[in-house]
Amino acid sequence: MNRFACVRVGVVGLVFFLLLSGCGSAQKSAAEKLENGEFDSAMQIYEKILRRDPKNLEAQEGLKRARGGVLANRLIEVRKARDAGNPEQALEALLQVNQLEAQWGVFPPAAARFTQEEETNFAWKPFAARIQAMIEAKQPL
Repeated sequence: MNRFACVRVGVVGLVFFLLLSGCGSAQKSAAEKLENGEFDSAMQIYEKILRRDPKNLEAQEGLKRARGGVLANRLIEVRKARDAGNPEQALEALLQVNQLEAQWGVFPPAAARFTQEEETNFAWKPFAARIQAMIEAKQPL
């Protein structure tokens, strides 16, 4: 092997090593954020890892958990809005949660699912009122 080929192999090896070690530190950072309840940050890091390595099972699972945490936190915001006497805001936030579930194919953790069911039941009245107002105003649904 000539000297140029050796240098090229060495550079390729170094780049490969740096990519792998960078991925590992990013994964560690994402896992720490996940454990600390920083779900949005963890989600962003896992998405970045998966753009580089779509078959990374650990990152796939971490992303799923982070998204579940994001949904659970959003459901808390739904409850807070309703408790503050703002059912319209609660309804909008609940609809956003449902949209994210459909987009991500992920559901909130089991503990938050009860909150979602309960908030869906509470949201029915403002939702029905909104539909009735649209019908009376002859607006498309």
